[in-house]
Amino acid sequence: MVSVMANRDNDLPSAHDVRFAEKLVHSLSLVHRAFGQFGDRLVVEHNLTQESCVVWDLAKLTSPKIRGFCVATRFQPAETITFMKQLVTQYPEIRIYESSEQTPDELPDIDPFLCCEILRNRPRRQAFREMNISCLMTCFHHDRGSVLLDFCEFQEITPDVSEFHPIMTWNDLDIARYVESRQIPCSSLNEQGSRKIGCWACLRC
Repeated sequence: MVSVMANRDNDLPSAHDVRFAEKLVHSLSLVHRAFGQFGDRLVVEHNLTQESCVVWDLAKLTSPKIRGFCVATRFQPAETITFMKQLVTQYPEIRIYESSEQTPDELPDIDPFLCCEILRNRPRRQAFREMNISCLMTCFHHDRGSVLLDFCEFQEITPDVSEFHPIMTWNDLDIARYVESRQIPCSSLNEQGSRKIGCWACLRC
């Protein structure tokens, strides 16, 4: 079991530590159960954020056999692409998917929905087909907005595919302290305090 960080003022666990320990045990239990049910058809969608790095770490603690994938796009920052390549070098069980379609530089302004469809959604669907995914493990959690409050930890998307959100109950402090305590490598953009590490075309507003 992963140990939580001790209170730096004394040796007694803080109220946050105790609460987070319960969340961590719950999340690991969920991942174990999901892997027991879906096996190698349980796959992590790694979007390169700190949250995704945490979910990937939980997956690796559960089983080295769990796989993942990333989607690369032409509008991602150079730091994001560098981190993605480092991640795949360390974990070859993570695949990178990328659209081969030619798109104009102006596409995000002309039709942002088509841009996302070509550069992100189509490679993502390719990942589902080629990796034979039946359960997708994501990094959604409540601090990402009230819309996520309607999400469940397990959700059936289609009769053949489910989504699984093991850190749904975590907050940003939980994630930051877990990353620190486990010394999990993250994108240099995260280390600079930026959360905008995806396509700049979608995040510039």
